[in-house]
Amino acid sequence: MRLVIGLLSVSISPANADVLQGQSQLITCTVSGNPAATSISWRFTPSGSNQQQTLSLGNTAKYSGGTTQNPSLTVLNFQSSDGGSYVCSATNAVGTQSSTTSVLRYIQQLTISVSPSDGTAVYGTASYTIQCSITGTPQATSWTWQRRPQAGGSLTTISSGNKYSIVNSATAPHLTINNIVESDEQDYFCGATNVAGSQTSSRARLTVTGDPLSILVTPADGTAIYGDALYTIQCTITGTTPTSWSWSRRPVAGGVVSPISTGGKYIIANSANAPHLTINNIVEDDEQDYFCQATNAAETVTSSRARLIVNGEQLTISVTPSVGTAIYGDSSYTIQCSITGTTQATSWTWLKRPIYGGSLTTISAGSKYTIINSATSPHLTINNIVEDDEKDYYCQVTNSSGQQTSTRSRIIVNRGYALGQDKKKEDERGYDELDPNRQEMRVNNTTQDNTDYHQYMTIPANNMYLDPISGNSLTSTT
Repeated sequence: MRLVIGLLSVSISPANADVLQGQSQLITCTVSGNPAATSISWRFTPSGSNQQQTLSLGNTAKYSGGTTQNPSLTVLNFQSSDGGSYVCSATNAVGTQSSTTSVLRYIQQLTISVSPSDGTAVYGTASYTIQCSITGTPQATSWTWQRRPQAGGSLTTISSGNKYSIVNSATAPHLTINNIVESDEQDYFCGATNVAGSQTSSRARLTVTGDPLSILVTPADGTAIYGDALYTIQCTITGTTPTSWSWSRRPVAGGVVSPISTGGKYIIANSANAPHLTINNIVEDDEQDYFCQATNAAETVTSSRARLIVNGEQLTISVTPSVGTAIYGDSSYTIQCSITGTTQATSWTWLKRPIYGGSLTTISAGSKYTIINSATSPHLTINNIVEDDEKDYYCQVTNSSGQQTSTRSRIIVNRGYALGQDKKKEDERGYDELDPNRQEMRVNNTTQDNTDYHQYMTIPANNMYLDPISGNSLTSTT
């Protein structure tokens, strides 16, 4: 068998490795060939440097191995200065052969500190910041904040947004809590992760002092007289002092809320705790619901409503005519209603009642009745006059002082015609609706009249006619 003589074969592993601070790391060096190795050496290039140096393998506190019997190297108590590239070399009679490099990266668990560990903020303060300092190699690849009730419980992850701001930094991801409220009284934790693992800080406790905003308005219900010089609504604000305050109003019946500006009509006291509202020169439009509003950095609070009712003089209502007549079949008949008073009517209606008495009935606008939509003259027009329109009519209105009703306006419906007047057909006149005990006299003066109404009367040549109801003979006067 022939012996091959030459340079040795030298291989190394691992090619790359992360080594945690304080741990030991083995680099395996395998040497083969003839003649056998007479010496082993290791060379090292620190991370970030191009200066290669020969390791002192006699430093047994730092290195183990690296001999011809055990060419592998163990680096003990790995520190940042041990990070870099390692090369194993073997020498025999032919020469020296070196391995490829083994790159060891120094890593350490992150160290996280937060401050202040105990802090206070006043309810309503704009913001409060907790510092987070992260050290370690390599830097954190991610970081987060969590909170937990001071009495204990589950951790809740905090997301950056309107309430919380987290600085995007691998070394200082500070947390800012905005608009401090009572629920912000928590324990807060900063967490971070690198290749060595995830670490969490000790707690940073926040205590919230002060109180939420509270607003009381008085009186909740009040009255003023139309024409009064002024009316004041008290507003008392407690809690963390507001930075701004305002008033608004809304119609009593509901609707849009309108802001109030201080000026000639309104005076708002310049006080953070008692911004009272004074309304000057009371008029009907001041009958509103009023709201006091206050804002600090944490919140905006609106009071319950303070309602003002404006009382005015009773309305005066007159209707004309007080007694009027209409002809059966007339197209319309109008009753005037005139309303006067300091505080205008807010609603109006018409009522009717039989002349001989009975219950009042509300009239609804429509094809039969037309009511003008006016707070001062809601006239009533009755269309297509028939016998049933013979009634007493009343105009009724309401304002802040209450409800008023006019005297009656009576309509008498006449059921005859003047001579020569056009006549309506039987089905249009509604004879079947006549009182059976009432005797009707028809005076006919044309041939058409005789044709239309022959069933109601007979007029003989001697001007005598027969009453179809009583059967009596009467003499015509025409």
